[in-house]
Amino acid sequence: MVRQDTPLMRLVEVIHSLPHRFRDELSGARQATRTQVVRFLATQLCISEQAADTLFEELCLAGVIGRRNEVLEENGRLRDECQQWAFNSVGETEIVSALEQKAHLEPMAGHDGQAIELLRRAIQNRATDVHLTPFGDEVEVRFRVDGRLEHYCRLDAAVGRQLMAQFKVMASVDSVEPFRAHEGRLNVPAGLSDFDIRITSTPVALGESVALRLLSRDQIIRPLATLGFSSQGLEQLTQAMKGGEGMVVVGGPSGAGKTTTLYSVLHYLDNGHQNIATIEDPVEHIVPEFLQVQVDLRHGRSLTEGLRTLLRMDTDMVLIGEIRDIDTATAAMQAASCGKHIFSGVHARDVAAVVTCLRDLNVTNRSLASNLRAIISQRLVRRLCEQCRSKRALCESDRELFNSEGISAPVAVPQPVGCDACRGSGYYDRIGIFEIAIVQPETATAIASGEGEQELRQRMRTEGAVSLMADGLHKVCEGITTLEEIQTMCWPQRQPHIFKSESQ
Repeated sequence: MVRQDTPLMRLVEVIHSLPHRFRDELSGARQATRTQVVRFLATQLCISEQAADTLFEELCLAGVIGRRNEVLEENGRLRDECQQWAFNSVGETEIVSALEQKAHLEPMAGHDGQAIELLRRAIQNRATDVHLTPFGDEVEVRFRVDGRLEHYCRLDAAVGRQLMAQFKVMASVDSVEPFRAHEGRLNVPAGLSDFDIRITSTPVALGESVALRLLSRDQIIRPLATLGFSSQGLEQLTQAMKGGEGMVVVGGPSGAGKTTTLYSVLHYLDNGHQNIATIEDPVEHIVPEFLQVQVDLRHGRSLTEGLRTLLRMDTDMVLIGEIRDIDTATAAMQAASCGKHIFSGVHARDVAAVVTCLRDLNVTNRSLASNLRAIISQRLVRRLCEQCRSKRALCESDRELFNSEGISAPVAVPQPVGCDACRGSGYYDRIGIFEIAIVQPETATAIASGEGEQELRQRMRTEGAVSLMADGLHKVCEGITTLEEIQTMCWPQRQPHIFKSESQ
């Protein structure tokens, strides 16, 4: 997706920027410095790294890039490894003449092809989200990979707007009202059928911004053991779900993996003899075995009304995508009190804060105490790349962190390195960090009596709930992730709400 109007001129611009970009930054062995140049070409020209590597070879053949003379010291090592590649002064005519017939620089046919190609590149880079944001007279494209937002490339504003429009057409989004936010699901070709792709567009100061969420079908429902649950936590959770009624709530910020956990729990409980339904806004993932209802306010189908309808359809288990308001919270608790198994998610810091969140939505303490069966809080952290990770010694502050959670500090902890497999980040994929609280009779009594958040937190820990930090530190000891990842995942504590009203 090189700028369609003058792709070769864009190539010339990028090549001319090489000496300025790498004059003081190239370092290391020849292959490592070559990798830096290849990635720069791929990003700036919006082509794959494989195509950029081919382009690198062509630029060498054209004399644009050359090898510097290797001056050896007495010990046989290169004296100046950071200058191994020379960016020669070559005119535009020579570049165009050498490269104008190369297929990977030809504009793709049709805007539909451009949209599909961008999605393919996002998937190749393991992106979960694609952001197209206006930036002056350009549109910036960014990918979220392993939870981190990364710059991918910039496009001419005209090309970027065409891409956004095509994505909206693929999602059958109504473009008649350009000054409103829109949401939808893309209709994708067979080659991308393993992914559900959602679009959200909204007007911004410099035009319009589009965000795409890419959901892999084989990742949304997974065996519970692969999500990151400890053996103790998994045993607690399976015991709590055997009752067949009551409510299980998963708490965490946006992007913490709550939907994957909820879908995976439903799949675990599905024995082929259950009527399982979901009500979501929007439906995150199509599961043929489930009865799925999407909120549609334009046609009078609110989340609360949809839930009430589902409860009249002989359902055994119901997933409510997210409890956001008082009406939904009330309806969910009523369904749980009627003997249904209800699952849902909320935005909350930890398991005790989930109780506070539901109290803030006017759910009474008596209802919470009688209906809550289990509370899960979770985050996602990056896994260490297995190809290049190493270890480092603990410092005193690290040791104190382990001691504060009652965990024996290891001699050394893992740290990232970076290689081609992980694209230089040192991390590959993500894993869940979990805190699980089973609502025991004593905890239910404390909730019913209006015990405050801090007291509930301490009580749940006493009854066996392992904190998010402790679960993360155990994964550090196992070599799965790093201390730096764990320390960035936890939200700061705030003053808890204290509830003493007898009416609750």
